[in-house]
Amino acid sequence: MRVKTALLKPNPYNRSVSDDALDDLIRSVQENGVLEPLLYRKSDYRIIDGERRWRAAKKLNLPTVPAYSKECSDLEIKLAILNGSIHKQLCDPIFEGELLSTILKEEKLTQEQLAKRLGKSQDWVSNRVSLVRQLAPEAKKRGRSLDFTLLRELSRLKDKRKQVEFLEKIQREGLTSRQLQALVEHANEIDDVLHRITDTDLREQMQREVERPSIAPAILTHKIEIVQKLEECQRSQEELPLALDAVYTMDCRELLAKLPDESIDCVVTSPPYWQLRDYGVPAQLQLGLEETFEKYLTKLCDIFDEVQRVLKAAGTCWVNMGDTYGTGSGAGIRNGKQATNRGTQEFERRQKEGKEGVRGYEKCLLQIPSRFAIEMCNRGWILRNEIIWHKPNCMPSSAKDRFTVDFEKLFFFVKSPHYYFEQQHEPHTSNEYDLKRMQNGRKTYDGKWSEATVKGWNATRLQKSFVAGAAEGRNKRCVWRIPTKSCPDAHFATYPPELVEIPIQAGCPQFICALCGKARERIYEGKSQNAFNIGARDAKAGRFHQKWGSTQNPRPFSEQYEGDKAFAGDGRRFLGYTDCGCNAPFEPGIVLDPFAGSGTTLVVARELSRRYLGCDVNPEYVELARRRLSGTTSVGQNSNTPSSSLK
Repeated sequence: MRVKTALLKPNPYNRSVSDDALDDLIRSVQENGVLEPLLYRKSDYRIIDGERRWRAAKKLNLPTVPAYSKECSDLEIKLAILNGSIHKQLCDPIFEGELLSTILKEEKLTQEQLAKRLGKSQDWVSNRVSLVRQLAPEAKKRGRSLDFTLLRELSRLKDKRKQVEFLEKIQREGLTSRQLQALVEHANEIDDVLHRITDTDLREQMQREVERPSIAPAILTHKIEIVQKLEECQRSQEELPLALDAVYTMDCRELLAKLPDESIDCVVTSPPYWQLRDYGVPAQLQLGLEETFEKYLTKLCDIFDEVQRVLKAAGTCWVNMGDTYGTGSGAGIRNGKQATNRGTQEFERRQKEGKEGVRGYEKCLLQIPSRFAIEMCNRGWILRNEIIWHKPNCMPSSAKDRFTVDFEKLFFFVKSPHYYFEQQHEPHTSNEYDLKRMQNGRKTYDGKWSEATVKGWNATRLQKSFVAGAAEGRNKRCVWRIPTKSCPDAHFATYPPELVEIPIQAGCPQFICALCGKARERIYEGKSQNAFNIGARDAKAGRFHQKWGSTQNPRPFSEQYEGDKAFAGDGRRFLGYTDCGCNAPFEPGIVLDPFAGSGTTLVVARELSRRYLGCDVNPEYVELARRRLSGTTSVGQNSNTPSSSLK
């Protein structure tokens, strides 16, 4: 029989069909008519089956369609629609789940009863009902074309806000259910970590980290643990006064703000290099993660403005820095001191997520240390030396279009023209040009030539002409050849203790009057121009005469041996230290490291009998520094307990 098209009504429980999806069916009906009859309920003309055909006929303004009627309940209509979806394999698990949920709610059936009516298992019903409960409305709207396995994995996302993002990724990249499962598990692990955060600001900070979809849950977990430790340490240190011979878990700006003016004798530090690592704490507490190196330098120099305030007028400041290349890979200089730090790989991974190179500086050495030194001078610092730390065992470089960088810079700053400095010496060099200079009356000699070297020289002329430097050796040069050394307890590279020893010995007094604050200085007798030295082995072996000088005024050879050298003449000799006359006790100078890391500066300061103070934002580094300090001993200092408060 045929029924008027206008009398039939759509079924509210039926699967919604867009007009665009009817195009093919409309063309078929236009050419062939409606071939398969519709099924409707006689009492209200509600369509049970064939709604798509009815919509196509209505679009074509067909007056009638073939149909037959059947009297049935609402439940039977719903079940018929479900069976039609199942048997016709329309592949719409979301529609099936929504209709199942409606039947369970309106007909008061259990999942087991409904499964029997459909001839399906209870799990089949349960899985689809659960699916629609766990999907966000927008995901349900846009995910109807996906099969059940993909939708099931998508529904397992704990953060429903991510479902649409993942759905777009499925449609864009054609992910399989296994690939989607791995992504969902990764995202859920991160959410589990975030839910453990109680602090709102910290959660927001970590949430921004999560926006980088490839971040590893282990890295995020580690970051959160570090920040939680940092907060605990800050709370425990909040009410305590700063004490010397201690290392604190805090931002260096916070530590510097607590220090009184002109209270520190020497600063030796190595700040984080730009874009080389992530320290695992909120970005606002870190240095080195700035978007541009200009912002990094501004932030760093602002910190050293505070360092200048707390440094004594006679104090010294030593800063070790490495450079970076303006590449997009974030590689920078991989043989720098911080290049092997834990977290470098994490930072490189972040760089590969789309960060480009420094615009205008691609493949260019950024000259960050030099820019830093110039800005420091602009802010009132006096740059006394630019020291080259030459590393003979530097890390090899994979670059094939430039030379391997085997050095870093160490800047020596002071805040006033008059400052404490104890001259450091190094052995004289040994080469044939020294002998030529001596023959011509040059005042230099290394004391290490062999007997064969001087054979044939005029001994009298040689003896009259050469005048050596100080007995301790020559004034130390600005290229320091110091191999890098690993720290067994550290998970990252540390600078070698030898690099720290020289600045502390040169720039931090060992004895300072507790009353007037004046440092004791070394006293020498004689002048270095009147002294010379020769190798002790040469002297003992009889390679030189026992009398020196002219034949008219012979000078006796002095049997004074110190180490491997013998000294002769009326040269400079160390007698002792100055005394201010206050009759007050003397105290060691204070060394500050605002970026303490694993505590190498503090350990060396302790071994050299100086007081020390340091801080770092990473609690794990501070714990490591404290362990290292507990293993060192120094005269008159307890190895584990902080000393008196800083006044």
